Amino acid sequence: MFTSINERIAVIGVYACGVFLPKKMNWNRQEYRIDEITMKIDSKKSGLLTRIYSVRSGTQIFRLEFDRLQETWTLLEVWCE
Repeated sequence: MFTSINERIAVIGVYACGVFLPKKMNWNRQEYRIDEITMKIDSKKSGLLTRIYSVRSGTQIFRLEFDRLQETWTLLEVWCE
């Protein structure tokens, strides 16, 4: 099940053919290499454009949100078994 986190994080990525690909994230004083993007969804909440990513780092799954207006990243959830 997912555990809610809702903390601002730093994300490092690259643009490839006009598409942003997150490659690393820093959270809780640790750096996580993003091995796979398992989901990407554009969302609009109360007029705010966001992009939601589900990513895998090793055996961990994270749900990230990119605020397209503020250009900030938030770690929404972490998968915990």
